[in-house]
Amino acid sequence: MNLYKKRFPKKSFEHIVLDVLRLDETQWAHFKGVSRHWLGEEVFHDQVPSKPKNKLLPSSLREIRDVDSKNTLAALLHVENAAHNDPSKEYHRGGGLLEATSSIFSTLYNLVGFGPEFDKLFENIGWKAPKNRETPLDRYYAKAVQESYKSIDNRDDSIGGGSNMWVRLPRFDNKKFSVWLDREEKRVHVALKGTTTAADVWSDIKLLGSNRSGHEKEIRDYLIDVTRAYGLNYTYDVSAHSLGAAELVNVFQEDQPQLNKYELINIFNPGTSSVANLDAAKHAVKDPRFKIFLNSGDILSNTYVSLINSDSNVAWGDASHNPSYNHGIQQWVGDV
Repeated sequence: MNLYKKRFPKKSFEHIVLDVLRLDETQWAHFKGVSRHWLGEEVFHDQVPSKPKNKLLPSSLREIRDVDSKNTLAALLHVENAAHNDPSKEYHRGGGLLEATSSIFSTLYNLVGFGPEFDKLFENIGWKAPKNRETPLDRYYAKAVQESYKSIDNRDDSIGGGSNMWVRLPRFDNKKFSVWLDREEKRVHVALKGTTTAADVWSDIKLLGSNRSGHEKEIRDYLIDVTRAYGLNYTYDVSAHSLGAAELVNVFQEDQPQLNKYELINIFNPGTSSVANLDAAKHAVKDPRFKIFLNSGDILSNTYVSLINSDSNVAWGDASHNPSYNHGIQQWVGDV
């Protein structure tokens, strides 16, 4: 219990992971500092006992001490949780990463009042993510993006059926984009894939340094060409995954009147570097046109968790022990 007589609130596994991701840089340094304190490597604060209240595995404290980022720790927590819940695995998480993380949070929470650097934890610990899931329509958008990953010759001709059918517009096909038309709604859906080729990997590397891939002009010009082809009698939206989602975030920060025709921008697992400039991402979470699809177990996109608030338009996926699944577009497609 801290000086304000506030007890550390009970937390679900999901909320503990989100609390990790919402730590600012100072809090993250404090978090790792408590692990070093309990390992006997430093004195973090004279109000922190030399040993944790609960028995924790020293290997868990060392893992927290050495982990490269809070994004990685969040992913590792999901891996541990999946192994714990798998009846075929002889594994128990007692004293592991989750218990160590919860113990460190409780310890830092008890320091609230002992210095202004700890007081912001009231706000962090009290935050809860809205429990929004993807809608049936969102799965159509995800399916369109999934089709963009295929070679042009292997793409489906349509998505859905009956009055809910979107037809592919082959004239716009290229290796990155596909475009779909809902004739009944007179709405054009543009879909952009993420990383698949060697060139995409190079773009990912550039993204890690600056959160810009270098292909933003190409994407902007393509989006404008689509609106010119169909004109004012149609409405428009665009969806993208991973690298493509990060590129869309940058493109829609530009002052381009033609881009204002896009009423909805879906970004699935937007690849983002936590150490580069986040101004575009901060703008996106406040822009009502954006809908963000996140999985807290996805190390490549969970930087966004630290930027969103309770008003942000976010849908949450279910994390698994598989990092590839947690980042993949398939988790959002469901049963289209």
